Amino acid sequence: MPLYDARAVSVPFSIAIEKNGEIVPRSQHADTRLASGDRLEIVVAVGGG
Repeated sequence: MPLYDARAVSVPFSIAIEKNGEIVPRSQHADTRLASGDRLEIVVAVGGG
């Protein structure tokens, strides 16, 4: 399954995605596939004080 189809969400510019312990470069987001057992960590920068 393509990375973005996993949750069918709009991906903000200020996001970092890690797959199985490795950062997925933004240029590879559209081509990155997920398989059963893959582990994702998604971090979104939030402004505030």
